[in-house]
Amino acid sequence: METAKISFIIAIVLSSCNYQKTVVSNNSISKRDVVKNESFDDFYKEFDEDSLFQIKRITFPLKGIVIDGDYNPDEGPQKKVWRIKDWNYFTFSKCNYEFEVKFDKSDTVVKEYITIPDSGYEIIREFKLIESKWYLVFLSQQNL
Repeated sequence: METAKISFIIAIVLSSCNYQKTVVSNNSISKRDVVKNESFDDFYKEFDEDSLFQIKRITFPLKGIVIDGDYNPDEGPQKKVWRIKDWNYFTFSKCNYEFEVKFDKSDTVVKEYITIPDSGYEIIREFKLIESKWYLVFLSQQNL
């Protein structure tokens, strides 16, 4: 009879331990799996206003293309790679030109089209969501 009581108590203790392990395990999984993606609008505002933030959020070496006055359609656009040492901080909020800006957005990629009307000047920037944060991953500059 004494053995039955001890076995019953051990069974209760073990079952409560298993239950606690399950709860802890479930909580740690849910905290790790639920990651909130950064808002593109919040990112974009800081990217435009903070030069240090901008540098941190560019995937260097940054690939892109440049089309300028020497552009030959038979040769195609000139491929360009920007390195961190070559990067010049650029902000639209402090610019004197009238830009038109359009966005093509999905959940993980945003293409931005920036033009100065009737000038032949266009920039295309592609931003990508990488590990829940936005980064500039491609740049195209056209100045014809």
